[in-house]
Amino acid sequence: MGDRQQKTLLKAASWTEREDYDGLVLVSAPDQAKSQKVLHDAVSEALTYDAALTSELAVLPLRDLNTRLVHSPTGPIDSDYGDVRLFKKAAADGIKRALKSGMKAPLLVLEEHSRFPRAELVTLLGALEALYVPIQVRESDPSKVQKIDRIGVLTSCKQKTEKLVQLADVLESGRRVACDIGDADPERMAPQRVEEYVRKVFADGTIKLDVLSDLQHLTKEFPLFEAVNRAASVVERHRGRVIFLEYDPKDNVTETLFLVGKGP
Repeated sequence: MGDRQQKTLLKAASWTEREDYDGLVLVSAPDQAKSQKVLHDAVSEALTYDAALTSELAVLPLRDLNTRLVHSPTGPIDSDYGDVRLFKKAAADGIKRALKSGMKAPLLVLEEHSRFPRAELVTLLGALEALYVPIQVRESDPSKVQKIDRIGVLTSCKQKTEKLVQLADVLESGRRVACDIGDADPERMAPQRVEEYVRKVFADGTIKLDVLSDLQHLTKEFPLFEAVNRAASVVERHRGRVIFLEYDPKDNVTETLFLVGKGP
């Protein structure tokens, strides 16, 4: 990715590497088993003192490990209406609480859930979303580019963790590009600057980039776009563009996807 893009700083970790991190973050549902006994015991003991911790965040000491645990529960999941997004929200809340506690290198513990096979991925993506820093903040204060130094990821299997980290890193990188473009101030991401940003992000050539900006061509070939662009086009920096991004992998392609979107 280009130099304006945040890094996710993800690393697949094992339980024996926990000392490389300054705290643990656990997201779990009330009916979810915990793979590490020390985490199960810590949460179970806390619940004997405060039943509200089935749905309330808590920072718990793990004295035997000389570290701390942020436990972010999903709360009870309704059998009819509850869905995997509860894990995403709990993960975001947990990471934010970890930051407040002073963690700079949290280890995120992901647990399997029988009802939600994607719970681990959704949990990880929720944590990464909470770490996103808007582009205007990053540009105005470079010291705020990253909220953490790194984030470790732990599942029941190192091989599975590595695949999960790779997938999450790709998905989050794309999401952050979309957020930079779509959530920024309209003047910061006026069409001309969107083009500049996209060219920098995909400068390595992995993604084929084609930008249409000639007004006569747009008027002839994209009349509906021209109708929207008509008022803006009188100001050069506000003149719209049609941007084509194409990823054509070297491997055998079995599926073709077309994604169409409208910018601000």
